[in-house]
Amino acid sequence: MHELKTPQSTGKKRLYILLSGVFLLAAFCGGRALLHWRADQIEQKFFTAAVEAREAEDWELLREISERWVSHNTDSGTGWLALADSCQSLGDLECAQSALGKIAPTDPHYLEARALRGDLLYLDLKRPSEAESNWREMLEIDSASAEAYQGLISFYALSVQRHKMMETIRDAIAKQCEPPESYVYLILSDRLSFGTGKFRIDEWLEKEPDNQILEVAHAYYVARHNDSSTQSVQETNSLYQGNWSKIEALISRYPENLNVLAFQIESALIDGKTSVAIDLLNQLPNEAAEDFRFWRFRARSLLESGAADQAINAARTSLQMNPYDWRSRVILAEAFRILQQPENARLEAELGAKGKALEKTLLSLQNPLDFWEMDLRGVYEYVQIVGDLPIVEALRGNATFMTTEK
Repeated sequence: MHELKTPQSTGKKRLYILLSGVFLLAAFCGGRALLHWRADQIEQKFFTAAVEAREAEDWELLREISERWVSHNTDSGTGWLALADSCQSLGDLECAQSALGKIAPTDPHYLEARALRGDLLYLDLKRPSEAESNWREMLEIDSASAEAYQGLISFYALSVQRHKMMETIRDAIAKQCEPPESYVYLILSDRLSFGTGKFRIDEWLEKEPDNQILEVAHAYYVARHNDSSTQSVQETNSLYQGNWSKIEALISRYPENLNVLAFQIESALIDGKTSVAIDLLNQLPNEAAEDFRFWRFRARSLLESGAADQAINAARTSLQMNPYDWRSRVILAEAFRILQQPENARLEAELGAKGKALEKTLLSLQNPLDFWEMDLRGVYEYVQIVGDLPIVEALRGNATFMTTEK
């Protein structure tokens, strides 16, 4: 599956259109309705000179005027916009993002400016950590900013920060400002997979070489994909079908990183080394208690150790955190069979099979937006059966879904 947002399709073009639109609209209104500045002659002169320089596409002159403008009045949001506009047109994206970041939260164009700055940092300058901080600051001003949520969800998904991604998606859905790809990412949270993932992570690592999250994400993608094989993840038992050397090298460096630990434990369980998995599970950091994967791993290790009752409790905990974790359904089905509860075993096995089939379908999508072209009645039914009521309500209230459903 490919990510939704790419630098070529939405980065500089979107920045140019939106930033130019804001500046031209201010010029069209003559500075009366939109600019909220002090009504002094110097400010008016800066504005007029900036408009003329922009109309002449004299970007060097516009930059010079804008720099003098913001030096005269550091609170001039329009001055900072003009400086960002000139810098972007001259190809100085560092200057552009810096100028956009100087606009005060009280300025009427603050959120637009910050959205544009987020795109510059994330897509063009390849500094996702700064983009993340930028989007978080946007949410402090507008807690339902769709732009901020889309950026955060994209970053968390690509960098394999599952818990943050799931939490952010559910927050956005609760506020009815979720991006349309949210539902695919949420259902696939156990098997995040992007064709451009490694490429994007590699770009970011060049700018943030000591970033643990990115280092581990890079190793994840290398271990995740086997370039010499056409076998897909849904046809295998393991998530890791590529080169394990990079992620294995991180075990000693980042022994408490959850993705590194998940790799170790899952690999041990698949290899039948239950005792190794149990030892690791007994040494988990506290934050692992909020990650559904470790409850599933615990359920599997308990089942392999003959503790079917305890395995059921652990699997159910995993499903409370992630109702789309069909692998925990498989464990439940096995445990119920051992406890001679055939009806419960049948129900969990059926749910597990439905979840597995849905995962396979979603992983095959070329674009997450293709989700909305599917026959979503089966998805809706599955979401209802697994009991994810907030998502049931969100789908029911989604105009696109209701049109598709009919």
